[in-house]
Amino acid sequence: MKNTLTFLFSLVKTNAILSRRLSVHGLDFSDFMIISYLNESREQKLR
Repeated sequence: MKNTLTFLFSLVKTNAILSRRLSVHGLDFSDFMIISYLNESREQKLR
């Protein structure tokens, strides 16, 4: 249980750091994930 809680806190901390760094450019982490997914897709479309 303690390892799981430590992992979750680490994940939340990482998300906060990424959100702060990306928000300078007007993006949040969700936007970054969508752009990354589109970049990797063959047709650069969600569908």
